[in-house]
Amino acid sequence: MIAKEIKMKQPITILWDQFCEEFKPDLNFSNQGVLMSTKAEIEYVNIIALKYPNRIWTMLNCNGKSIIKSGFSILSNNGYLVCRKSFKEGDNFEVLNDDMDEDFEEFGH
Repeated sequence: MIAKEIKMKQPITILWDQFCEEFKPDLNFSNQGVLMSTKAEIEYVNIIALKYPNRIWTMLNCNGKSIIKSGFSILSNNGYLVCRKSFKEGDNFEVLNDDMDEDFEEFGH
């Protein structure tokens, strides 16, 4: 059997403010930010991901910069965000913000 080639769309780059306005991330369990990274929060993310996978976003550290990508990734992540609004199936978003690393408290990490 030959594996089917998966073609990913080019990433759609949006800024943090646009992401918050459009997708509306939920607060984490401590109500201190939106990044979900504790054991209980990860369990919650897994439950949501099974039913609503397009509401999950993953925060990654890429070359020393924080980046948030649409979808659930278990590799090299710093945590997850659960949004009230789903992204469309097949969309590939990257959320960027030059100030994101300085304002890391906003994520509740």
